[in-house]
Amino acid sequence: TIEQRIRERDWMIWEGRTMKEFETDPDTHWTQVESDKSVRDRAVEFLNEIAKNNIGKNILVVTHGGLMRNVLIRLFDLPWTVDEIRVGNAAFYTLEYSAEEKWMLGSERDNVAFPDEALLKAMMISKTPAMV
Repeated sequence: TIEQRIRERDWMIWEGRTMKEFETDPDTHWTQVESDKSVRDRAVEFLNEIAKNNIGKNILVVTHGGLMRNVLIRLFDLPWTVDEIRVGNAAFYTLEYSAEEKWMLGSERDNVAFPDEALLKAMMISKTPAMV
């Protein structure tokens, strides 16, 4: 099934153009694309829905790296920007959803890097997982 809420950012008028063209209009280009907030809201809405309907099951979700970064930032209130979190080709990470409606970053991930792994680990230990 193709789920529209986990699609890549909507680039609107910039769709199909090059990054060079996009960067020629720095005063307005980011006002003419879907916001990070919108990307995060729709993705987390989908993840919450699928998680609540599948408690105790393993679910595979495949999506774009930009959305993967936005989801991490939103679920765990991370202090970094989308550009600071590295998600390479064929990257993955696991998320766990508890019956208490809380998200936790799973122990498995590959080709995903954070600017400060020690800070990430401390945040995951010291914080109550996000309720969204």
